[in-house]
Amino acid sequence: MTDPGLSTDSNLIDWFENQVRLTPDAAAVIAGETTTYRELSERTLEVDHFLRTRGLAAEEPVGVYMSRTAGMIAALLGILRAGGAYVPLDPDDPLERNRLILGQSNARVVLTDQVDSASSLLDASDKGGRLVEFLTPEGQRSPAHQPPTPGGSRLAYLIFTSGSTGEPKGVAVEHRSLINLLTSARDLLGFSSSDRFLAASTIGFDISVAELFLPLITGGSLVLRDRSVWFDPAALAALVRRHDITVMQTGPSTWSVLLSAMADFPCLRVAISTAEAISPVLARKLASYGKEVWNLYGPTEATVWATAQRLSTDMASSHPSAASVSIGLPIAGTLTLILDEDGNALPAGEVGELCLGGPGLARGYHRNETLTGEKFIHWGPNSTRYYRTGDLVAMKPDGTLDYIGRNDDQLKIRGLRIEPREVESIINRHPSVKYVAATWYPSPDGSRTLMAGIVPVGSEPAAADLHNWLQSRLPPQMIPSRFVFCASLPLSPAGKIDRNALRQLAIKWPVNRESRPLTPTERAL
Repeated sequence: MTDPGLSTDSNLIDWFENQVRLTPDAAAVIAGETTTYRELSERTLEVDHFLRTRGLAAEEPVGVYMSRTAGMIAALLGILRAGGAYVPLDPDDPLERNRLILGQSNARVVLTDQVDSASSLLDASDKGGRLVEFLTPEGQRSPAHQPPTPGGSRLAYLIFTSGSTGEPKGVAVEHRSLINLLTSARDLLGFSSSDRFLAASTIGFDISVAELFLPLITGGSLVLRDRSVWFDPAALAALVRRHDITVMQTGPSTWSVLLSAMADFPCLRVAISTAEAISPVLARKLASYGKEVWNLYGPTEATVWATAQRLSTDMASSHPSAASVSIGLPIAGTLTLILDEDGNALPAGEVGELCLGGPGLARGYHRNETLTGEKFIHWGPNSTRYYRTGDLVAMKPDGTLDYIGRNDDQLKIRGLRIEPREVESIINRHPSVKYVAATWYPSPDGSRTLMAGIVPVGSEPAAADLHNWLQSRLPPQMIPSRFVFCASLPLSPAGKIDRNALRQLAIKWPVNRESRPLTPTERAL
């Protein structure tokens, strides 16, 4: 569905400002205090004017290092309005990771509301004599209303995901892909001005794109909170009731904890499971907590969501090798292609790598043409562009997709994609580590858990000390749950690290030698 006068070639801001004209006094952001559409628009114009006076170039990356307030939303919108591309920097993430992202994005301006802590990013962000300027846009009144810059094929944002080279890699997404997602999600979920979407995902995680912007193009409200909201199920249930939240999304791991802790968790208009495979048991349970419940699948490179499956109380896996219930049918004009290892298309029922095409595809990886060429391929007589997801699926006769698993060693922890080589690169900096290999191993409940095999320099370090050392260098989900110390890393006959053998070592590793001490609750359980 296309709105009069607006299209997927517009700037996202055109959609937002259209809504400002329609409902200026409606609540746009609820974050401690309520910010109306008119007020948010005024703050957006301040950011826009501020960036234009700094000579912002078209598609120039701009870092956003802010607390979760209406000011953060205004910063994101102002960057898009001025023609830049926002680069999310989460203050809760380790300093070293934010430095890597800032350096790779090549941003010369970072918008922040916490200058003191942000200034520490400067140490690693000076590239070729360039310095990042940390500035706050509040109070920068625009003398004249300038129209938004064009959208369409222009860059909207760079989100950095875990990289196979040991460093994060930036996925470059254009306005047209972003708007295609939002309009399709609006239609799929029936999102309207009466909806309130809980926005608790970090802006460094791509599902935040739907949380933050879907309400703002429809006249709805986003209830802005930080990620700690997930840690207290009772408080979260009270929040949902107090603010009449109608739409909420999170991963299966979090849904499992919420529903187990709160038998009377409020029924939502739309409940979304995303970012991880969801088991049939949890899918059936979750289906009773919403009028509409969806399993939404998609990689960052295909702009958040590519397929959708509505869940019901009788959901089950149909393919014998499926790791979850179906991930459903393509949405948002998405094209699907299933290839074998030789690049041949597979028929229904056969397991192969899922490739995605269509208007949701990202431009590629920022300043990395080699990786872009490897992952974004052209296939078929019309040389259609696809992204190789690395996910294994099997198609049913009706076109729906069963998710089987990964074709590599990549995994997801708490909904975030983890590349083991990035974890290895950080662990390898520890002075007591000679060699390291990270991979997953199966936990007792069947899910994948991160582990690291380590060859120490001399005597092995205490696992708890290594865990503490990593806390300042990696996000929590990227710290291995288990360290296995060995004299040498196991090798395959081809001379490569045998990660299957590492997993077996992890399974047999004594529980009393975990990477950190158990908490009292864990000991009791």
